[in-house]
Amino acid sequence: MENNESKVAYYAPKDDGIFDLRAGIFRKSDLSPSQIERCMDDGYVEMRINPFGNGGGTYYLVKPAQNETPEHAFFRYIVGQEAWKYSKEVYTNTTNGPDIEFKAPIGMVAVEIETGSSHRTEKELEEKFSKLINDYADYFIVVTNWELKKEYEYYGKVITRTEIPKAIESYFKNQNQSASTTQP
Repeated sequence: MENNESKVAYYAPKDDGIFDLRAGIFRKSDLSPSQIERCMDDGYVEMRINPFGNGGGTYYLVKPAQNETPEHAFFRYIVGQEAWKYSKEVYTNTTNGPDIEFKAPIGMVAVEIETGSSHRTEKELEEKFSKLINDYADYFIVVTNWELKKEYEYYGKVITRTEIPKAIESYFKNQNQSASTTQP
């Protein structure tokens, strides 16, 4: 794993009722007008999207990093939230390294999010994904549009947004099953 300033620990979803601008993503309907205004003043953007399907979607406020699209930021946060359900070691990267890293029983797992808006060359993509092979126990690629799946299959395991929860859970499922079968 690279150690750089852009890698930060994922902030756990707060359930204490305190509004925290560091969250990076909010369902707009959960916020008061003053909270919405604070988000917009802090660089959040509004988008209508469905995190795990193609349906109509919900309005979210998302804070993209300087170098990413709102859609990329949205899925970086969604994957981070899903990983947080199973691991308390979840990291996001906004410049170098994979978009998300989380600790699983097999070791560190990397997640790359591809929206199709990247202007990387084939050589750059090959270098990026070969680094993941060498530096992580496993990795997978999330494509936000199913039409991108074939384009990225050359580089590794590719999933669509609908498969995010199951893909992350799969790294922890065997651990949970073996723990329950060994207990009396």
